[in-house]
Amino acid sequence: MIARHTPHSQIPKKIKIITDTSDFFRVDYHDVLILDDHPYLIKNSLREGRFGIDEEPKYWVKKAVDLLNGNAKIIKLVFLEKFKSRVGGMVFNCMRSPKKEARILELVRGHPHFMHGFSARDDSGNIIRIIDFIHGKTIADVIHEIDSNHEEYFHNYFPALLDDYIELVRAIKFLHDHREKHGDIRRDHVILDNRVNRYRWIDFDFNYMHKESMFSYDLFGLGNLLVFLAGKGDVTLQHLKNINHPVYRHLTLDDVNLIFQNRVVDLKKIYPYIPESLNRVLLHFSASANIFYDNTAQLISDLMEAREEVFRPVKHANAMAAGFIERRAPTRDRHILIALDETENAKRALLYVADFLGGQPGLRATLLRIITDPLEDYFENDFERADWLEEQYRTADSMLKNYRNILVHSGFKKQKINIKIIMNYCSSTAECILEEQKNLRCCTIVIGRRVISRKEEFLFGSTSNKILHAPKNCAVWVIE
Repeated sequence: MIARHTPHSQIPKKIKIITDTSDFFRVDYHDVLILDDHPYLIKNSLREGRFGIDEEPKYWVKKAVDLLNGNAKIIKLVFLEKFKSRVGGMVFNCMRSPKKEARILELVRGHPHFMHGFSARDDSGNIIRIIDFIHGKTIADVIHEIDSNHEEYFHNYFPALLDDYIELVRAIKFLHDHREKHGDIRRDHVILDNRVNRYRWIDFDFNYMHKESMFSYDLFGLGNLLVFLAGKGDVTLQHLKNINHPVYRHLTLDDVNLIFQNRVVDLKKIYPYIPESLNRVLLHFSASANIFYDNTAQLISDLMEAREEVFRPVKHANAMAAGFIERRAPTRDRHILIALDETENAKRALLYVADFLGGQPGLRATLLRIITDPLEDYFENDFERADWLEEQYRTADSMLKNYRNILVHSGFKKQKINIKIIMNYCSSTAECILEEQKNLRCCTIVIGRRVISRKEEFLFGSTSNKILHAPKNCAVWVIE
């Protein structure tokens, strides 16, 4: 079999059969990996191609040949890694998750805008991903190879690229609708498949502990990609300064990316022919933005409006109604929902209620603690996950009982104070709180607010801000 797919001079004299990949450094060139009785001839390790560091080998990712049919494959071995990632000064816990990538490969089977493949276990139970090799260039390489000035590019190439981009966003929406995130949206994770002339997302094994919003980091990546496409590459302050661009001295910090503050986002100031509706989408990712996209549906809605101007300029853009519903009359129920966690901000909110409402008649209160299950990807095994959840529950139960005593001492009747702990896989803590408010028909939500930077809100979301801006039929008290 090897001889059919290997030049005669390269046929190995000795063959090492691999069935256990636990030590991926031992899986070497011309070894044969057997997975589910299927042989794969291992070739070279792939190298990291981001930002030009092409010399960085990824020893757990191998090129391979399916010896049964000769097809090129990418074999991704298990590299369990937990690390802290820093983006724009924000630090968050990250991990490589073979289980997540295996789930998504199964989910997107046959989807035209994702890489395809499947998973199999080796003799030690390691989850190996066997990926169909995609022949093509990254979207960044495609853009860099377009030989034209920006105005020609924008009018002749960008409209088709915008349609491609919208389809890529819809593909990410498909993941989000199934409560999965890509996790690492970058320009080098989009490849133009030469066989079908279609862009496809690759690499799904990156995961992280999200905060308020499960999908904010994906949306951040989508925004960066859109600005890159609209600008025919990154438009940086340093470049504008070096070429003595007349607009440079008029730019402010409001015009740049909220996180990467060397990249210009307000591109209409540089290229005035960019339609206003498209520029408004770009500005959602700028340092001047006050409202960020909560989900891909909102982004797609705005992109479809911008598309009309990009293809056929119009004088008047239609106002968007996405994300807004008619407010209902507030309920008269005097049931207060106090959303709590272990922070001092939450404690201040509880003490405020005790001080302001203690002793008032006709009140009921529910003390709510939402424990977000961080998914199995964060744990090495089910036992570790169960221990973590049990510890979280004990801590929450003790805290809520203590807070209930504070309300009782302030004048609330004990029988009118409910304790509720929800252990749930929430893509958004705010949405879980609002759902509970709806189920309990509470007239008021009380929540503490932690002072965070706009960068942190952009990347991770803000529970209090999302509740404040969401359609609801109740009052919201935000205690600082």
